[in-house]
Amino acid sequence: GIYHSFALTNDGTVRAWGYNASGQLGNGTTVNQSQPVAVSGLAGAVAVAAGGYHALAVLADGTMRGWGLNLSGQAGNGTLTNQSSPVAVLGLAGAVAASAGDYTSAAVSADGSLWTWGSNTLGKLGDGTTVDRSAPVRILTPSITFEGSLDGGPFTAESHRVVIRILEEILIRDDDEFMEPRAVV
Repeated sequence: GIYHSFALTNDGTVRAWGYNASGQLGNGTTVNQSQPVAVSGLAGAVAVAAGGYHALAVLADGTMRGWGLNLSGQAGNGTLTNQSSPVAVLGLAGAVAASAGDYTSAAVSADGSLWTWGSNTLGKLGDGTTVDRSAPVRILTPSITFEGSLDGGPFTAESHRVVIRILEEILIRDDDEFMEPRAVV
């Protein structure tokens, strides 16, 4: 993230440290931390993604949590209120991977579907609109096929990693810069 960091531990908990003005450390406060602190109420995490001033976690049961700056709905809980502790990302089950940009969030579900939410400047979320989304919307892009896997076989962990690299290429761009989705291999 911007001035903040995360560590996913072997026991499925997450530690965070650094800048915390929007609650992006997820410890229930907005106090900066110079040493790692536990992200509140988060257990069973299998992945964590740091955005500009927010974060996402994928849990072992396929649900997700979001927290921090929520100006454009990037926490995914249906509100525009900053969240200093993790909240459930609405309407998304079977998540296996996540990516976070400055004001955007994305996830891939076990069936290979792609979900985005948050700032939709210039149609960045890929849902055919320019409306910000405070909860995930399922999208398909012309450059990504989600039938089985990227190579036609079963949808594997490696396929998910490639999709996340694609998401990062799409989402890490400045919100004022329009980028066409493209594959990164």
